[in-house]
Formats: sequence, C-alpha cells, structure tokens
Amino acid sequence: MSDDPRTLTATYFRAWKDKDFTTLRALLADDLTFRGPLASLDDAD
Repeated sequence: MSDDPRTLTATYFRAWKDKDFTTLRALLADDLTFRGPLASLDDAD
C-alpha cells in the first residue's frame, strides 16, 4: 500500500464507493478514533 496521501485518499474513497470493506479496513489504523456529525468511532472495526 502506498504512503502517498493522494493515492491513499483515492483508494479509500474508491473502496467506500464500491463497499469494499476489506480494503477500507486495511487502510485504517487499529486504534482509529473518529468524531463527526454522522458517526463516532472508537476503533477501525
């Protein structure tokens, strides 16, 4: 997997659009934390 931000972003959004959850999960850190208007997450799973 590339560390280039543009490549990572393109891969993330392509996987999200295609509902490719295996690829999405591979891009996220295990200790992911996210807070947003539509969701709050405390891990990548």
